Amino acid sequence: MKNKYDQFLNQVTPPVSTTNIFRRFLRYFIPCAMVLIAFFALYIKKESDDLTTSLIEREKENVKHIQMVLVRYLEILASDLLILANSDQIIRMENGENPKHLRSLEQRFLTFLRDRQIYDQIRFINADGKEVVRADLHD
Repeated sequence: MKNKYDQFLNQVTPPVSTTNIFRRFLRYFIPCAMVLIAFFALYIKKESDDLTTSLIEREKENVKHIQMVLVRYLEILASDLLILANSDQIIRMENGENPKHLRSLEQRFLTFLRDRQIYDQIRFINADGKEVVRADLHD
């Protein structure tokens, strides 16, 4: 009886070897794994690109902001320079270096330094490159 039963099982289900099972497994597993890896790689690439784009945009905005701040600061500097250049004391200095004019110019510079509170010192340098007047906010 056992013999007939074994014969019946052999007819219904062919003998299965581990090599055959392993080959079948690999036949389905490798393509599936490759597809999953490809999707994962595409996802990582997209996330990386999105992050890079976001970072570039944020840095562009930072550069624009810094540019605006610097331009405004340079406008203030130019305005202050024009104020000092057009002051009566500077105009008097063009006529010659008089000790009275030097003290007057130094006082003008000190007053300007105290009013603005953004500069540490102001210097007047003559055409020969020599420092003629110097005013320091903090002595």
